[in-house]
Amino acid sequence: MELDQQFVIPTASRAKISHKLSYPVGAERVSVVLASVPQLPELKLHFYSGFDVQLRGGHYEFLRVEYLNNARPSQEWPISSLYKRPEQGRWEIVVQPVPRALRHRVKQYILDSALTQIAQWLIQR
Repeated sequence: MELDQQFVIPTASRAKISHKLSYPVGAERVSVVLASVPQLPELKLHFYSGFDVQLRGGHYEFLRVEYLNNARPSQEWPISSLYKRPEQGRWEIVVQPVPRALRHRVKQYILDSALTQIAQWLIQR
């Protein structure tokens, strides 16, 4: 399937970040690597920057997958105010910013290793 016909995981939120930071990977690249996982229709992407204390300390959590077993529709249990994040879905990929100087290196790691590991983990679920 060509890239322009490829399903792109919906972006549920994208936080504004400092000009000194950058999100290391975009929705299209994540979607291409995760195209074969069974959870694809349920996945949502969040580009989230909640706490920069860890960034200042040199610790970078830049990508994670979340599974919320008891996720309920927002009408039943609104959690949109939790850390100023929007409504959460059952399966989420969270991308967090890194310093611009490290963006290329982190992006290469994500594309070469991390997304493949996430795909394998999702397939096993």
